[in-house]
Amino acid sequence: MVFAESVRAETAQCRGPYVRLQWVRDIYERQCQAGHWTAAAYAYLLHLLGCTLFANKSATNVHVVYLEALRDLSMTERYAWGVAALVHMYDQLNDASMSHNRQLGSYITLLQCWIYEHFPSVADSTTDQDYDKDSPRACREHRLVRDFHVRSCYFGLLRCGPVVVYYRPERVVRQFGYTQTIPSPPVDSWVSYDDINDRWMHYSDHIVPAGEVCAVPGQCASDYMNWFFRISHPFMTLGHASDPLPNGHAPQPRVVPQAPQTDIPHVSEPGASSTSVEEPRHTVEVCDDIAERLERHLSLGVVTPGSSTHEVIE
Repeated sequence: MVFAESVRAETAQCRGPYVRLQWVRDIYERQCQAGHWTAAAYAYLLHLLGCTLFANKSATNVHVVYLEALRDLSMTERYAWGVAALVHMYDQLNDASMSHNRQLGSYITLLQCWIYEHFPSVADSTTDQDYDKDSPRACREHRLVRDFHVRSCYFGLLRCGPVVVYYRPERVVRQFGYTQTIPSPPVDSWVSYDDINDRWMHYSDHIVPAGEVCAVPGQCASDYMNWFFRISHPFMTLGHASDPLPNGHAPQPRVVPQAPQTDIPHVSEPGASSTSVEEPRHTVEVCDDIAERLERHLSLGVVTPGSSTHEVIE
């Protein structure tokens, strides 16, 4: 219920198949005032998708391709919106990882929630006393409210329109409550859109073996951490302009990091240098940071098992 001339003018102003979110809000208000509830629902949902699941870097417009998913409102609840949002976020994160990019699109609130959930030390948080377990949160946390679906363990390629990304849950099975083991090497293969659709429709044939349930949160197999340090990027080091990196991969440490030794430190004789070997700068900074955190926590009160201060000390 929008005139074609108005649509052409709007997309011309946005220089492509986009419309401004403000323009969509204006349409929503006009349709509500006129009592055209179906048209208002189209506008509301398009605006919702542009602000949340499929937000782009502009933060002011939305791609009109998502109207296709709203053509039949009776079908929208049957779409795999979580998969579509994940594909969009993976694609945006892939772009953001390029050195020439300085912005990140996608549903940033969802990414922040995931970070706070799995990296609690990133920011201090306060428990909401009014929180209800029936309220939305990560499905893995409230199994009594939202059952865990085996589809989450599907592995392979995910597709949303022309965008295709890899999905490899075998690398993060701890998020699903299972013990992390060494995953199989990735297979760099590409298939057609029809093949991707067929695999998704027969997802039960492409499920990662769950393995053992975690006895404690974050549990992993005994050989996993050595493998992780060997193949991952545990350190960020300055490179040299004359030494280009092969295929854009960061240099890997030649030695697997080991746990610190508990030997008694050397005590120098009176009058001698305080240390025989100069401590690496990063080690001193880390120790200073630990000391500051402990002082800050100890100043808050008594240390009891289970408290945040006790966790810092541990």
